[in-house]
Amino acid sequence: MFGLADLGFPEYGSFSLSEIAALRLPFGLAIERDLLFRTDLPVSVWAQAAWDTGSISAAEAVLTT
Repeated sequence: MFGLADLGFPEYGSFSLSEIAALRLPFGLAIERDLLFRTDLPVSVWAQAAWDTGSISAAEAVLTT
């Protein structure tokens, strides 16, 4: 896959869906996809905002205000 992921720090590039699906977080949690995510902004804008703020969640707060 290619896109923007945040596994502790924002990363833009290629990654393996099977590796991400195999990750287990504390308390038995797993990585999830946000199937309802929609945006008019290019992924490059999201990537820059994520790097600037330190996470995709923080970038969302900046980009959706």
